[in-house]
Amino acid sequence: MENSPDQHLLAVMIGDKKLSHYYLADVAALIELGIVHPQDPVFHYSFKKWCAAASLKEIRDLLSEEALMRAQQSSPRPAPGYQPPPPPMSAYFSLSYGRENHLGQVEELKEHRDHLSNELDAAEDKVIVLEHDLGKSEDEVSELKSEVKNWQEQYYQMKVDYEDLKGIFGKENTKLKEELEHLNDKYQELKMAHTKEGQNSSQHRTKLQEAWRENKKLAQAVKKLGKGKKQLTVYVEDLEKQLNDALVSREHLKKEVKKKDVDLVKLKKRENKAKKLIRELGSERNTLEAQREVDLKRLIGESFEVSNDPMWFIKRAGKVKGPYRFSDVLSWFDKGFLDRKTLLKKENEKVFTRLEKIYEFNTKIFTKLEKSAEDANGDLVKRYFIKRTDFRAPFHEVARLEFRGEELKGTCTSLSVGGCFIEFNEGSEGLEKNAVLVCHIEADYLSTAIDVQMIVRNVSKERSFGIGCEFLDLSDEEKDTIEEFVDSYLHSKAKSAA
Repeated sequence: MENSPDQHLLAVMIGDKKLSHYYLADVAALIELGIVHPQDPVFHYSFKKWCAAASLKEIRDLLSEEALMRAQQSSPRPAPGYQPPPPPMSAYFSLSYGRENHLGQVEELKEHRDHLSNELDAAEDKVIVLEHDLGKSEDEVSELKSEVKNWQEQYYQMKVDYEDLKGIFGKENTKLKEELEHLNDKYQELKMAHTKEGQNSSQHRTKLQEAWRENKKLAQAVKKLGKGKKQLTVYVEDLEKQLNDALVSREHLKKEVKKKDVDLVKLKKRENKAKKLIRELGSERNTLEAQREVDLKRLIGESFEVSNDPMWFIKRAGKVKGPYRFSDVLSWFDKGFLDRKTLLKKENEKVFTRLEKIYEFNTKIFTKLEKSAEDANGDLVKRYFIKRTDFRAPFHEVARLEFRGEELKGTCTSLSVGGCFIEFNEGSEGLEKNAVLVCHIEADYLSTAIDVQMIVRNVSKERSFGIGCEFLDLSDEEKDTIEEFVDSYLHSKAKSAA
């Protein structure tokens, strides 16, 4: 039942006023505001009959018992005893029924934008971590390569030392062998001489003893040579062991370098993937920024658009209701359901303001039907615009006035290309409608000062005395100055709304 349009739309007859159509939620809101009475007749399209508004369960479910009782007691009316003719069904089917879809699309776009922004931040954090890991791995690879180079240099140096020692040992060994052979030859000669001659045994014994001593010295030299050879062998074996250890370390370092190279390739792939993701997210963010810039540029032409999103709140009898669309509040104001003293505010504002002080409801509104845009019911979308020259931006600056030869001082509270509004605390005698005076505003908030003749178009005596004036001889430079200030204000409003 909730998906059927005739369960949510009612025709309302408010007293002797013109027949109007509202959604169930809107009728409940009008009852809370005191605009519709619980006993006012409404036409239910499902039941095809008229009945009292409070007799519908759907409306009672939307209202608290306190609100319904307060509305009943405000101005009692008898239940309708007549059957007004039902409104034409064509009027019902021409009404828009798609605002929920529009709101849903807006929320989805906001969620998508936030999701993309979060993904972009996460990707940037990952890139920072990857870059840090990449730099650390490159440093480790450089250190390992340096160690391999050092081991290679040590290996080559030990190899050279080994070859040198081997050469020295070979030369000493050859020299000792030659000396041993020489002594042995000499011994043989002495022995042969002793045998042949057979002379002087004592002399031969002496020579034999000398030969024996020489032989003993030779034996000691051979023994010493053996010890040196053994020490040299131990030293060579130690060098060979260090060389083998260096070769094992070299192979281990090669494996580590190869592993680091593989990790480095993986990190570079992850880095490229992260950069690609950043480019994609950046492209999508640029698209969103471009769309935001297009929306912002709509405020810079000869007119700017008034948003029709549900953002207006109404305060009555201490109760706050809303949010409502601009078109709804404007319609209620035109029909007399709201007056100029009704308190309103936007959802991003903190203070309620009287309707008569809000520029959207006190200037000429232009509407435009978008031929290329339709709502969910197939009707053309209506947009609302205000001419830039008619827009009065909030302003707060001292204004010095020349009137009948006297100087007055007031505060300019709003400013537009067409005129301004000035409030006074005292000394405003004689200022009335159609009075002509000269106004001077210093260049504090404006890029240049303004000196202009103007005429009083309306006089306000509520709270503080004030006059609304129209400029008579505004120069091109002064006009550009005011337009620059108004554009700056519209820019700030657009950005805060976004």
